[in-house]
Amino acid sequence: MADSISGLAVRTAYTLGLHIDPPPDMPEPERQMRRRLWWSVFELDTLVGVKLGRPFLLQDCHVMPELPSDSLDAAIMSGSTFAPVANDTTWLSFNLQRIKLYRVARTIHNATYGHVLGLPNGKTVYEYPDRLEDLSNVIYPRMKHLEDWIKQVPRALKTGRKEQGKAYSMDGSLLDIEQYAPSWLQRQRLLLELEYCHICSNLNRPFISFTTHQVPGFRGYEMAGRSASHAIELCNITHQILSGTPLLHGCHQVFQWQWNGAMTLIGFVVAYPQHALTPAARGAIKLAASSLDRFGTGFEAAAKAAIIVRTLSSNLDSVMDGLAVSQSSEVNMGNSSTNGNTSIGVVPSSHVMNGGSDINTNTTTDVDLFDMALGVDFWAGMDVLWPGVCLNVGEASLLNVQTG
Repeated sequence: MADSISGLAVRTAYTLGLHIDPPPDMPEPERQMRRRLWWSVFELDTLVGVKLGRPFLLQDCHVMPELPSDSLDAAIMSGSTFAPVANDTTWLSFNLQRIKLYRVARTIHNATYGHVLGLPNGKTVYEYPDRLEDLSNVIYPRMKHLEDWIKQVPRALKTGRKEQGKAYSMDGSLLDIEQYAPSWLQRQRLLLELEYCHICSNLNRPFISFTTHQVPGFRGYEMAGRSASHAIELCNITHQILSGTPLLHGCHQVFQWQWNGAMTLIGFVVAYPQHALTPAARGAIKLAASSLDRFGTGFEAAAKAAIIVRTLSSNLDSVMDGLAVSQSSEVNMGNSSTNGNTSIGVVPSSHVMNGGSDINTNTTTDVDLFDMALGVDFWAGMDVLWPGVCLNVGEASLLNVQTG
């Protein structure tokens, strides 16, 4: 349905001629309004395309109008009564920065799914580790455009950090909310950074692999970690704000980002149980469940999401604990055999996950991890969250996941 609505919006925009830059003799307020309308359709098309994994209806090579202005004059002509917050920032700057972020995201998204992999029919890139690594080497340099975007974001649109932390740095520092800043400005700052985390996590997420054995030093492994680090930051920020301020209460878009971030982290922990970020990811999953509980006081979908995340997190903890016990037993057996001057205690390298995932071994725990990966893929959709959809069967299936 979202795809249909987006298509209707695109066709309407073309019919109205919004894709053509307004003529100079048109009144300036109307020119700016037409530009903002077009780029709003651009944002919608990007959102739907990335979310559903479908080609964009708007192509960057087509004719497009100039970006809307965020100058003080443009803000005044828009009819807004919001005061300017800095020499280079008005209430319109938030929308302009989102458009720029979406343009970068589209470029990376198109490069990822437009790269020729040369795979046999019916095969996926995850069955060919060298192809996945080749893809990561192609996409990785393009991620620098996101860093360039951060550098040009006005300082007035960045939320401060405590203990000399930096915004958009993924350093885990607590937010320093400016007490006397207008609520609309605080909300714009938060939404812009959260959306950045959401987009970055999604752009790096294709490199999280359940079947390809990745180890530190490989580009794909690094990009999988980046996906997790941005999802962790999203969970941390959302939880801090919901716990201490009403700025994001009732914001459905943030709920969807939080749901997406939680599913990404669960999949990451399943695929990389020995990654350096795994402990932080497991902690962020619990924060996500708490945040979804807070959203759940306002609408049913979030309450169901909290149940699913908490149940998956509980099952994941059981599996991870079983994995730790299994590895500890293998190490103890190896030490015992070595002390007895035998060679039986040598642990095969396939049983030791040195920073990567190895779900192809013949242990019960590995099978359970793979089962959970399939479960995460099933629950990643939004349809099960809507009112009227019973979770009884889903909860039972979740509880039936075997734990080691």
